[in-house]
Amino acid sequence: IEHGVIDFSARNAGQIVEGMERDTTDEYGHAYSKFFIFYEQIPPNPPNDPNVTAEAVAKLRGYPDIEGKAEIVCRRPPG
Repeated sequence: IEHGVIDFSARNAGQIVEGMERDTTDEYGHAYSKFFIFYEQIPPNPPNDPNVTAEAVAKLRGYPDIEGKAEIVCRRPPG
């Protein structure tokens, strides 16, 4: 979809870089954003599992049923 407005959001952990929550698709239907997660948002080692699965979500504005998701597994190093 050319010139579609895409809204980006983050679920579970992390966030979209400020100012990059929305983009308009180019002539090829591509839109871009950046996601980041703080080290503190990943559970510490024992007793917790030292990873979290965050989701970056892109939705086509005006069509809430059209979305894309990227699952991002973030881990703390062992030790």
